[in-house]
Amino acid sequence: MSVSRDELLARRFFHLNVCAALVLLVAIVVSIFQFGVEAWKGQRQVGLILPGGKADMGWNSAHYRGMKAACDSLGYDLVLCENVPEDVAACREAIRSLVEKRAKVIFLTNISSLDTVNDVIREYPNVRFFGIGMDSSETEIHRYAVRYIEPFYLAGVLAGLRTKTGRVGYVAPYTAPAFNQCVNAFALGVQKVRPDAQVFLAWTGGWENPANGERAVWDFKAASVDVLGYMQDGDTLPLAADRAGIYFISLYGTYPSSRYGMAAIAVDWKKAYSNMLRQYSRHFDHAAYWATCLDRTVDITARTEDLTSRERAFFEAEHWEILQGKLVFAGEIYDRDGGLRCGAGESFSNQSLSRMNWLVKGVRFIGN
Repeated sequence: MSVSRDELLARRFFHLNVCAALVLLVAIVVSIFQFGVEAWKGQRQVGLILPGGKADMGWNSAHYRGMKAACDSLGYDLVLCENVPEDVAACREAIRSLVEKRAKVIFLTNISSLDTVNDVIREYPNVRFFGIGMDSSETEIHRYAVRYIEPFYLAGVLAGLRTKTGRVGYVAPYTAPAFNQCVNAFALGVQKVRPDAQVFLAWTGGWENPANGERAVWDFKAASVDVLGYMQDGDTLPLAADRAGIYFISLYGTYPSSRYGMAAIAVDWKKAYSNMLRQYSRHFDHAAYWATCLDRTVDITARTEDLTSRERAFFEAEHWEILQGKLVFAGEIYDRDGGLRCGAGESFSNQSLSRMNWLVKGVRFIGN
C-alpha cells in the first residue's frame, strides 16, 4: 500500500515534534539537576544563632537540642552559628552568614534587645526572623518567650515545703521586669506555704557570671538558707549548691546523682520550635508565641520522696491548679515597702507584668 507524499510529510513532522519534546524534556530535567538544586537549596534550611556553644550546659545546649530535634522531625536542615557574642557587630555578621547559606528562617536566642539588629533584618525581607524576648519594637521579628512565672511559683511552693529554717535563696542576673516576675512568683510560692518565710535575693550582674553565682551560694549558706532557686545560665549554681549542702531547683536539667537536687524546671524546646516552624510554614502573622504551662511546653518535675504525704498532696493540688490556668499574680500582693500592688479580687494584666520594677514583701537582699 503506497503512502502519499502528504502523509509521509505528516509522519515526519509528528516524529520531529516527538523528538523535540524529548529533547526539551531532557533539557528541563538536566536544568533541574544542574541549576534547580541550587535554586531551591536553603528553602528548607533553618538558621539558629546561639550566644554560646551548643555543648554548653544550660541555655545554649537546651536550645540546640530542641531545635535540632524539631528540624529532624519536620524535615528541615539546621544551620548553626554558635559562640556569637552579645554585641551588635557579631550578631549582624551571624545573620549575614546564615542568609548567605540560604536560610529562609532565622532564630535569634540572644537575650539582649533585638532592636539593635533592625537595620540588618530589613535588608532581608524574604527571610523570617524569630527573636526570643518580648522587648523588641521591631515588627519584622516574630517574638517568642517562655512564661516562667508559673513554674517558678511552683518551685517556690516546693521550697516553702522543704525549708527548715524559713530562709530561702534566689539568684538572678539583675533587676528587670522579666527577672523580677520570676523572683516575685518564687517568693509568692514560698509564702503560700510559709507566710513568715524570707526570700534572700542575690544579683550576679549578668546572665552568666560563675564567680558571683558561686559567691552568692556561700553567702546563702552563711545566712542559713537551706533551699534556693535561680535564673542563671550554666551549671555553676546547682553544682555550688550541691557542694554547700543546699537544696536547689535547677533550671536546665535534672541532677539525679545529687542528694540536693529536689526539682527541675524544664522547657520542651523541641515542642516549642516545632510549633513555631509549623506556623512559619503556614505564613502566620506576627503574634507573639508563648511557651507556657497551659500547653505543657514548660513545667516542673519534682522529687517528692522527702515530703510527707500531706505535703505532696498540697504540691500536687497547686500544680493541678496552675495547669488549669490559676493566676499567680492575683489577690492581695504587697511590695517590699508595704505598698499595695494588687487588691483582693484583682489580677495583673500582661501589660502590668511587663512593667514590674518592684519586689514583693518578704524579699531581702543578701547581707541586708
